[in-house]
Amino acid sequence: MAFWKKDTGRSILREFDNLKKALKNLRSGPGKIEKSKIVIELIRRFSKDLKEEVLQLAEENKSRPWIDARYDHAIDRLAQQEVAEIDKFLEQVEEYSEMLTGLHSDDIDDLMTMMLEEESEIEKRQKRNDEQIQAMVKETLNERLKAPSSSLPNNKTKDGIPWSNISAVIRRLGGVFQFVKGTRHPYKIDFPNHTSLIPLSEDVQSGKLAKQVREQLQHSLPEYKWIKSGNLRRAFNTGDVFQAA
Repeated sequence: MAFWKKDTGRSILREFDNLKKALKNLRSGPGKIEKSKIVIELIRRFSKDLKEEVLQLAEENKSRPWIDARYDHAIDRLAQQEVAEIDKFLEQVEEYSEMLTGLHSDDIDDLMTMMLEEESEIEKRQKRNDEQIQAMVKETLNERLKAPSSSLPNNKTKDGIPWSNISAVIRRLGGVFQFVKGTRHPYKIDFPNHTSLIPLSEDVQSGKLAKQVREQLQHSLPEYKWIKSGNLRRAFNTGDVFQAA
């Protein structure tokens, strides 16, 4: 879930699951009241951490090199909207806490149901946020893959990494391939704002290639999206750009 997947968010959602079980399995009204108080107290205790996690996850999403930097403002806007929703949620939780004071045992099921509706709204909201972020990823990658690029032969690096794996990663990071006749290594990797083309050959190790690619990415991506060479090498191994995080 877009902004509820760190420790605090997961803990609160886990308590909501426990509340569901209590509503279903507990017969005692006082027992249900006690469980509801536990959930409310946990939410109160971690509310500040929850909002901080939302902002942290926004920064993590912005740092992903497969999301174009032009979406930074949209991600920030989603995060701020979520923080505002959390503030409303916390106000509602305080109302539930007041309602629990002097609540008759026969009425607790209705209150627990109301509390669980909050969880349902959180899940709906996070699904929408996830979909929007995934749309940013899809649009970024689609644009990059539309850029003209030379086809590669079915070769491998010196340490056995298929060029097709490397191509899958490079293209999704915004690079393309050029075929330059009359050179020792005619296949070259070309990134925007490059300082030089990177030769792709069968006698290069993937680790060295990852370091060269990382250097060029420092010219084509903002600093907060730079990738470690070790992560790049892992992505080359699998052909999966998401392994570069």
